[in-house]
Amino acid sequence: MKKLVSLLLTLSMLFALCACGGSTVKELPATIIDNEGNTVEMTHDELLQVNKDNQLKFEKLYGGADITFIGTVKNIKTEIYAAATGVLSSICWDEIYFEEGWKVLVHHGSYDDILMQLSAGDKLQVESQIYYAFISVEITGCDEYGSKGNDGLKMPILTLVN
Repeated sequence: MKKLVSLLLTLSMLFALCACGGSTVKELPATIIDNEGNTVEMTHDELLQVNKDNQLKFEKLYGGADITFIGTVKNIKTEIYAAATGVLSSICWDEIYFEEGWKVLVHHGSYDDILMQLSAGDKLQVESQIYYAFISVEITGCDEYGSKGNDGLKMPILTLVN
């Protein structure tokens, strides 16, 4: 009888732990104006799934599309990439990772006034354009020189949310 009670208690604790294993981040959908002019709301995971299901559809509808979202900052990293121009130079990006999955790339030094204020857990509103999706959906709006790129992408607007 004691073994049965012990087993039942163990199982009840196991189920309680499983119930607590979910994500604590409530993912708000982003507002996207797709390339056909439609306004849709999608989460990072939903948009990434479109890319996984059909990359051609993703590029046609969402490549370069306007996006606005509020995300929770996970961390900020600076990455240096070698330029493929034949000249010995490099491109430096600041990468903002969000708990909701979004990744925002900005030219290093172009947003220091905002980035220096940010900490993990801060809320940031981003207005920009969708650049790429593979493992995560990347948002960017500036070329390697920190200006409006030749592809017509706009500079991101980053706003700290209280």
